[in-house]
Parts: sequence; structure tokens; C-alpha cells
Amino acid sequence: MATKYSSFLLQNRLRLLTTTLALFGGCAESGSKHSFDWNAIAAADSGVLPGLDAGGGTTGGGLPGAALPGGGPTGGGITGGGTTGGGITGGGTGGGITGGGTGGGTTGGGTTDGGNTGGGLPEGGLPGGAGEGGITPMVDAGQDAGPGGTDPEAGPPDSGMTTDTGVPWATFPRTGEALNVALKGQYTTAEYAGPRNATFDSSKIFYPTNATPPFAILALSAGFTNVKEDFLWWGPVMASHGFAIAVLSPTSSVDFPAERADDLEAGISMMKGENTRSGSPLVGKIDVNRAGILGHSMGGGAVVLVMDRTGAKYQAGVAWAPWESLKPTRVASPTMILAGEVDIVASANDMAWPFYTDIPATTKKAYAEFAGFGHNTVNNLGSEAEHAEHAKWTIAWCKMHLENDLRYDTYIKNGPELARFARAP
Repeated sequence: MATKYSSFLLQNRLRLLTTTLALFGGCAESGSKHSFDWNAIAAADSGVLPGLDAGGGTTGGGLPGAALPGGGPTGGGITGGGTTGGGITGGGTGGGITGGGTGGGTTGGGTTDGGNTGGGLPEGGLPGGAGEGGITPMVDAGQDAGPGGTDPEAGPPDSGMTTDTGVPWATFPRTGEALNVALKGQYTTAEYAGPRNATFDSSKIFYPTNATPPFAILALSAGFTNVKEDFLWWGPVMASHGFAIAVLSPTSSVDFPAERADDLEAGISMMKGENTRSGSPLVGKIDVNRAGILGHSMGGGAVVLVMDRTGAKYQAGVAWAPWESLKPTRVASPTMILAGEVDIVASANDMAWPFYTDIPATTKKAYAEFAGFGHNTVNNLGSEAEHAEHAKWTIAWCKMHLENDLRYDTYIKNGPELARFARAP
């Protein structure tokens, strides 16, 4: 398998150099991103450009860079006290007022997480720096507690206590909700531009406006040549089902999975920072202990890469038509892989299915291969029917593993729409 991957990778990198130059010949600058000849890109699914990943494509593969240090709640003087991280988040110096908020200071005080481990500017930038006006560090100064631990920003997530805004916290699962895996969930949604981030280009954040917090968080990575605008339809879908989600644009639309993996980790850290950033609509509404990652093609390869290199750090991962060259034998958290039977860009036989089989049998995992689906069925080139299938499986997996709602297990099963299905344990 490793030899096949290496050969496949070399061949596709050569194709990538040729086809990328051809595509860039028709590019025009638009802001900080490129606009592409989508007819040429869409042709990848018809065999015109075999090996080019129109929504994910050929990948650099190789060994991933080192995981982001910490990857925790963004440093910035978060005190760890109370139910939502306690008090003011650092005032830009890492110290700030410690112990504020309900129950504040009981687990962090002014020494633990309050300045000593959270120095520097909070991820959202200077207090009040809403939108894209803040300054964001490249990596976090803080740390997650690790598998089975609790994040100092989280508070008691299922305690029924209130956030520092006085809103009662929901308990998981949300058993009062009716089962729903449709493109439109039961909640209304809102969106805003995410704060600036040194790791990726930009983001848009979506969240439910009438669901009881806290919200589990998600970050989504686009595929090769794609940017966040190609996946924005996912924002209101996931937010309408109770999740807060950041849809990311990579620094470069031709970044490989290793860079996109860093984007995903930085995106989750940014979302955790929104729980305390001054001016954030999500202050006190995020459960930072419930985080999942989504991605398509090279972004899907990035999901597999992150899940493989971080153990049980994230509670759920969904990789759509993943493109990468690795053997994910260290995955320890629930991971689902969705693939297309006739995908000629990221062949299910060469990538998605081997990824699934390499994930340890003791790890919760699922594989669904849609009959007749190609590669670009999950971005904005996909049909509504294709979007609906991907959404059904993705919503169910996230509800099960981010909200502990095992009622959604009924959707993770074989059916006539599938060419191949598997799950374990």
C-alpha cells in the first residue's frame, strides 16, 4: 500500500504542476483570493483532468508538520474559573481580571491560566476587536487538558448551571429535539466574519440564534483550489442543527493537506477563543470540550491527518472524499469517511477505503460510499440531492459524538444509496 501511495503521489504531483499552471493562466485576482475557471476545474470529474483535484485534488502528502503547540483555548489570560472561563480574558496582556464570572477563580485564580499559562494577546486580538480587527497569535499559548480532561475555559458543561451571560446551559444530548437530518434544522442561524488568524486566510462563523447554549464547535477545510465561499452552504446547515461552525479559507487555495491540517487546528482554537473574546457573539456559549473537524478532498485528507496525529483530542471527524497519502493507524477518536463510487480524483479504492481499513478496529469509525457519486458532490458544484446525502450522514455523526445523542445511530447504516458500507466496532 505504501509503494502504491508513493507512486500515486509522484504521478499526481507531476500532473498537479502542469494542470495548476494551466488553471492559473486563467486566474484573476479578487481581493486576497483567486477566481478560477470552474468549467476547467469541474472537468476533473469527467476525466478531462485526471489527477487534478477540483475540490481537493492531488496532494503533497508526506509527513505532516508538527502539531500546533498547545492547541488549547488560545492563551490570553483566561482564568479557567467559573463556568465559562471566568472573568475578563486578559486585556491583551495575559493577566487581566481573574476569577470573574460565576464561580470564577475556583480553578484558575490569578496563577493557573491567568497570565502564567495564557500570556500574550487573546486570540480575538485586543478587547473589543470584533470581526477581523484583532491580532491573532499563530499558535496558542495555552493547552488542552488532553483526553478525558477538561478545558479551563469550559466550565461544567453538563451541570445545568448558567453562563456568565445568565443563559442556562443545555445538557447533552438535547433529547427535547426531534430527530432531524435535513438540510434545514430546527434553529435559525446567524453569521459573521471570523477574527484574523495568522495560520489561514479567513473564515466565516455560523451559529444558532435560538438554541440553548452551549454549542459544540466545528471547523471545515475546503479542498484543492477551493476557498470558503465554495462551502458556505454548510454553515447554515450545521448551525441550524445546533452547532457553531467556522468555514475556513486556506492561506493559499493550492495548499496541501499538511497546511490544511494546521488550518483545522487553528480554526478550532479560534472557535474556542470566541467563547471569551470581547465582542464575540458567542461569548459564554461554546462548550470547548466538544470539537469536531470536517473537510473535503485535500481538506478531507487534512481531517484524517489531524485525527491520526492528535489521538483523542477531537471528539469527531468527517472526511469527505479524502485525498492524502498516509496510513492513519493512530486515530483514536470517532472518524467517518464518505466517498464517491465514481470519484476519479480521489479514488475510493486508492484512498478513502484504505484510510478506513487502516484506522484501528477499536476506534469508532464508519465508511459510506455513495453509488454514482463523483468527487465534487460536497462543495457548491454538488446537487441538492448530493448535498442532502452528505448532510444526513455528517449531521448524524456529529450529533452522536459531539452531543452524545445516540438516537442518530439509526442513520449510520447500509442502504440502497450506497455502493459500500462498513462501521466498527
